[in-house]
Amino acid sequence: MTATHLFRNQAFLKIGVILLSLVLGTIFFHESVRMGGSYDDAYITYRYARNLANGHGFVYNLNQRTDSASSHFFTFLLAAFHVIGLKNLGVVACIITLVCSFLTLLILLRICRNLGLRTWASVTIVGLLGISGPWLGWACSGMETHLFILLIWIAICLYLEEGRSKIRSPYFTSLLVAMSIMTRYEGVVLLVSILITDLIRHIVRGNFSFSHLLLLYAKRIGVVAVILVPWAIWKISYYGTLIPHSFIFKNLPDNLYYAPRPMAVLWFFFTYYGIPIVFSVLFLILGYRVILREKPASLILSVFAVLFVVSVLVGPFSDYGRYALPVVPVFYLMTGAMLSLRIKPFSKTILVAGVTVMIILAVSIVGLFRTAMHWKRMNLATQLRKEASGLVCQEVDPRCRVLSGNLGVIGWYCDTCDIIDTYGLCDIDILQARMNGTQTKRIWDRRPNYVIDNNFRDEYMEKQKLKTLIEQGLVTVDIINEYYDPNTRFNLTVAHLTWR
Repeated sequence: MTATHLFRNQAFLKIGVILLSLVLGTIFFHESVRMGGSYDDAYITYRYARNLANGHGFVYNLNQRTDSASSHFFTFLLAAFHVIGLKNLGVVACIITLVCSFLTLLILLRICRNLGLRTWASVTIVGLLGISGPWLGWACSGMETHLFILLIWIAICLYLEEGRSKIRSPYFTSLLVAMSIMTRYEGVVLLVSILITDLIRHIVRGNFSFSHLLLLYAKRIGVVAVILVPWAIWKISYYGTLIPHSFIFKNLPDNLYYAPRPMAVLWFFFTYYGIPIVFSVLFLILGYRVILREKPASLILSVFAVLFVVSVLVGPFSDYGRYALPVVPVFYLMTGAMLSLRIKPFSKTILVAGVTVMIILAVSIVGLFRTAMHWKRMNLATQLRKEASGLVCQEVDPRCRVLSGNLGVIGWYCDTCDIIDTYGLCDIDILQARMNGTQTKRIWDRRPNYVIDNNFRDEYMEKQKLKTLIEQGLVTVDIINEYYDPNTRFNLTVAHLTWR
């Protein structure tokens, strides 16, 4: 078989793309598990899933109903695995998200066909996305990110193929949209994008029928409502509010870290995905007629990209672009559409495509290196938190009150402990105290037995006024251990508090 035949063999090329991403993803996964496990925030969801599987309810602490799990759908999924005996949720979650990333690449290859992209362009751009740093990094994070991305892009794929079979109908598209909303609330952006695209397509066709559009909207919104309304009623009855406590927490006036930072998000976008973004903008500017008339399949991508980017820019700031990742495939798909355009003479097409691919590949390699270094630091911190938790929960006192702002790993391994959350993310008592200005008083009223946290002397001795309590003779503090990594400057203190 010649190289030409191999190049024309679409199945061979697609398998090659998936295998390349699989190999790199497996390396990331192996290193993540070897160095300590998942991203710290993921362990918050694991604790919710374990409590749910053990019959304690959808809670972080057994005595409090706080709605702060990153994803309800993902939590239910992990709880199901825990019930059947797969209790190492860190490994289970990483495998799920890694598989989701591979499946998303396959879905994107199918969407490329719907867009009319050439085989070489489809395989190239999907392959480059699959080896980009943030894509692979979050695939091994144990977070719900790639499950959300998969649901988003299956829904878009079904939307593009509606009417071709019974399963490709507005009902199944809306089912996937509802599942994406239960995974992350940003799924609402996809629903709005589909509704806007329906309206534009009806207008552009020239035979606009308000009754037909209204019927289509009723189908889509009806399916979403059938799924989400019972879920919303349950949330209100269980937590007392429809608004997640994590959303309230991130929008506190003094919580500056999560304040919208559009320039930081744009910096993330252009650092890792600058060339695809430039090509996407060119496609939107130069190809608007193609979008509206010749390639209506690209219309949903354009609407979704604009709305999702706006939502990320004005919404709470995310950790290392996690909230922004679902829209990144749009940039690559539009880049593939631009590369599929013929330029005369044909040699210029080859030149432009070759240079573009090489630049994106070089940026991807640099991004891979940066992501690997970042996850190495994160995994080292996870390892130290795990060791610190063991000092308290396995060797000292299995049932205690632990004060910490590191809720993930520490909350997971201190499984029998009541975690007093310094910041109020998973502790409704502290969250309410923080909102009325009595946070410090409420923390010490709870009389924690241990503190496991960063910056102990600055955060607790000074800011939280533990030093004052010591001087008043109300408590004595014994430092059990202190951890410090000179390379990452990560520090962690384990202290025992004895109250009088």
